[in-house]
Amino acid sequence: MKLLSIAGSLLFILAWPLLLTSTSVSVAANSPSLYNNGFDKYNIPASTGIGKPELKLVVLQMIDYYNSDREYLDIKVPLGGKTVDLFNEREIEHMKDVKGLINFSYLLQWSSILYVIIFGSIGFFWRKGKFRRSIFRLILKGSLATLAVVLILSAFVVFNFQGFFLGFHLLSFSNDLWVLDPSRDYLIKMFTEGFFFDATLYIGIAVAVEAAIICGLMTLLLKKRGSNHPPEVEPLPPQ
Repeated sequence: MKLLSIAGSLLFILAWPLLLTSTSVSVAANSPSLYNNGFDKYNIPASTGIGKPELKLVVLQMIDYYNSDREYLDIKVPLGGKTVDLFNEREIEHMKDVKGLINFSYLLQWSSILYVIIFGSIGFFWRKGKFRRSIFRLILKGSLATLAVVLILSAFVVFNFQGFFLGFHLLSFSNDLWVLDPSRDYLIKMFTEGFFFDATLYIGIAVAVEAAIICGLMTLLLKKRGSNHPPEVEPLPPQ
C-alpha cells in the first residue's frame, strides 16, 4: 500500500509538467494572434505573395482543421489572379502528422487533469482534511519540477535552437515529410525558423509563469495552514 501511495504521488508530481506544457501548447496552437503576429514580424505577405487578409483566413482554416474530424487539410488562396491549392501533397501529409501531434497534446492535457482530479479525490476520501497539506506539497513539487524542466530546455533553445528544432522533429515524427523546400513549399515560407523560435519561447514563458503562480499560491497556503496548526510542544515535567 505504501509503494502504491509513493507511485501515485510521483505520478501526481509528473502530471503537472505534462498538464502545464500541454495546456500552453494547446493554447498556442489555437491562438490566431500568435500566427498573425509572426506573419507581421517576418513579413510573410511579401515573401509568399499572399495578402494579409488571406493569411488570416488561412490561419482560421488551419485551427478549424486541428479541431475537426477531417483527415486532410484543404486550403485554397488567390495567387497570380486565380484560386489555387495553397499546399502540395507532401505538405498536406505533414499537416496530418501535425494535427496528430496537437491531438496528442489534447490527450495529455485531459489525461493529466483527470489523474489530478482522481488522485485528489481518493486522497481526500481516505485521509479527509489531513490530506490537504500533503496535496499542497505535491502540487508545489510538481510546479517546481516544471520550472526546472523549462529552465533546462530554455537554455538549450536559446543557445542551440537548431539542435532543439531538429531533435523535436526527429522525436515527434516517424517520417521526413517535415523536410520542405523553402523555394516552393508555402508551409515553410509561412512558418519560418524564426516563427518557431518565437512560438517555442512563448510556450516556455507561458509554462514558467503558470508554474511560478502555482508555486507562489501553494507556498502561501502551506504557510497559512502551518500558522493555523502550530506544532505541538511537549509539556514540561512537573517540578
